[in-house]
Amino acid sequence: MILSSKWSNPDGSRGANVRNVLQTDVNVTIDKTYKGKPTKSDSVVIRIEQGETKDTKVISEGYPTFQKGEEILVFLSRDDSDVANPNEDYYVLTGMLQGKYNLKEKNADKKIFKGVRDEIDLSTFSNEIPNEIEKFKDRPKMKDAKLYQP
Repeated sequence: MILSSKWSNPDGSRGANVRNVLQTDVNVTIDKTYKGKPTKSDSVVIRIEQGETKDTKVISEGYPTFQKGEEILVFLSRDDSDVANPNEDYYVLTGMLQGKYNLKEKNADKKIFKGVRDEIDLSTFSNEIPNEIEKFKDRPKMKDAKLYQP
């Protein structure tokens, strides 16, 4: 379910002298969780930075679109941006557009999801997760990374 768009300000309206980001929440039903534990077991809310109000429309090539009834695989994280609202229960796409995979192929024993860069075969996906975590574990997270200037 795609909910009504709102501004990132605490009251949901467009504010003056503040950073205004038009956001849309998408309520997605969970069939299976592969890693992590969402706060609810049946659905999650994904917040994207695009949307439409009565007098404004914001689109972004950086965010995917969502359609009612589509089957997707998503990579999510908690919002740690400057407009994050810690009092709300929602997630953001990890890597924005790269965090959403659409169902490409489905048969009795296989589901293939297609992303912007690659495909994921759900029949082997669960077994690949520990290897991928191990491979990237020594890389610094953005919060921990330091910017060095010459």
